[in-house]
Amino acid sequence: MPEKGEPKKIHEFIFRIPGMEKNAPDWEVRMVFNEYGWRLYAGANLLGDCDRRGIPQLDKILDQSWAEAPYKLRKYIEHLWYSASDGKLTDDEIQDGFNRLTDWIKRVNEEVPKGKLWEGVAI
Repeated sequence: MPEKGEPKKIHEFIFRIPGMEKNAPDWEVRMVFNEYGWRLYAGANLLGDCDRRGIPQLDKILDQSWAEAPYKLRKYIEHLWYSASDGKLTDDEIQDGFNRLTDWIKRVNEEVPKGKLWEGVAI
């Protein structure tokens, strides 16, 4: 608990969402912990507030990046929120968790069916 007059610690993490369109850059999203959930930024731009699972802002980013989200991704993000809240993990450990989620998204998207057979399938 911060001493009186001492600023409250800000928990801020980087979550990279891979851009899945050809030559699309990855999204680098800053996830700033707050008592209700997360506040998301892309660069200096505020994307908005969301709940502990990253809803609704994370869904908007995933839609724009064309990345498929792994099943239960949001539960893992919620787990990271609780870890930041209760202090059981260090910020470095939580950042490692976000890095692992990025790798998970990449692996899921590498396995998306591709080729002529799948042309025209709405994602």
